[in-house]
Amino acid sequence: MVHVKNFRPTSIKICMKYILVNLRNALFIISIQGAPYQFIPIAEKEIKINRSTFQVENRRMLFAFQHNSSVIYIKMEDLLKLPRFREKVNAVLRSTEPPRNQTLTRHKQSNYSIDLVIDELEQLNIKRLIDQALDHRDEKAFRELLRLL
Repeated sequence: MVHVKNFRPTSIKICMKYILVNLRNALFIISIQGAPYQFIPIAEKEIKINRSTFQVENRRMLFAFQHNSSVIYIKMEDLLKLPRFREKVNAVLRSTEPPRNQTLTRHKQSNYSIDLVIDELEQLNIKRLIDQALDHRDEKAFRELLRLL
């Protein structure tokens, strides 16, 4: 039986499409029939997770683990079947999410800049309508539009 004892990645890199979990010097230990096996970076060295689907992209990669002089290889697919490993990977994913209030702040800033653009466009439209009223010598429309500025 395989159990995950410890999983601490070396680093986490967030790219446009992927979250890359670097395991080069990671503290990653599994237990197989009570014997501890330490991850060694001779096969694959990172987990590639799609940011939009949160699915592991490189499911067929092999992890190498060593206990004394014996080295075993385990597929990512097999590790993902272990509840504890999935928990650890999910914890890594949660650590990459911005705090909820930070996301809301970004949305507020975005809405604020959109509001500024809309206000500016409305002002430009009013000025264009004022020019049009002057061209048609429409004093009533001209005065109403001036009040809107």
